[in-house]
Amino acid sequence: MIFSHTSIPSRFAGLWRGPHSKHSLIASSTNQSFYELGKDGAGFTCYVGPQVTALPDGMFCPAYQGGQYGVSVYGRPKLVSIVFAEQGACTTIGRDAFLRATDLTQITLPTTITSMGNSAFDNCSSLTRTEFMGTIAQWCNITFGNSSANPVYHSHNLYIDNSLVTELEFPEDVSSIGAYCFNDMSQLESITCNSQTPPA
Repeated sequence: MIFSHTSIPSRFAGLWRGPHSKHSLIASSTNQSFYELGKDGAGFTCYVGPQVTALPDGMFCPAYQGGQYGVSVYGRPKLVSIVFAEQGACTTIGRDAFLRATDLTQITLPTTITSMGNSAFDNCSSLTRTEFMGTIAQWCNITFGNSSANPVYHSHNLYIDNSLVTELEFPEDVSSIGAYCFNDMSQLESITCNSQTPPA
């Protein structure tokens, strides 16, 4: 599956296969799911093209059930990989975008990402690796909606430049650290701050 347009229409993010019909596609603003996509095979990879600026809320979360969505694995797509284009433009990952993507094992985030909505990676229980293509300073500037908006919440690690971060060293120009930036980084061993005033 390849997304290549600047913005992904909300109606497209809401396409799903109805529970009472094995073949129909129903557009709905509440379902916000690719119902059972890739379920019977090895799963699918989401390719985010260079012109895509944002991934919508609830893009791959399970079908809407009982007044709320994402409460079970019912209808969830089998997402195994997310690939962002090199030199892309994606800045935002929406709320609940990958909620309960339990087949997702790793993700590499581009330097363009600046915000991730609430629970963007909630219940991604198989995540074992989170990699960021930028620097620690850039990671500190990302806005996370809550703890599970950050994939590190499940992977418990962060890789920068293909190296596992076990020691944090903040440059002098880092004046603030976003909430939940290093939440649940269980392999962190030390923190060094080089600025005169510790980051807030």
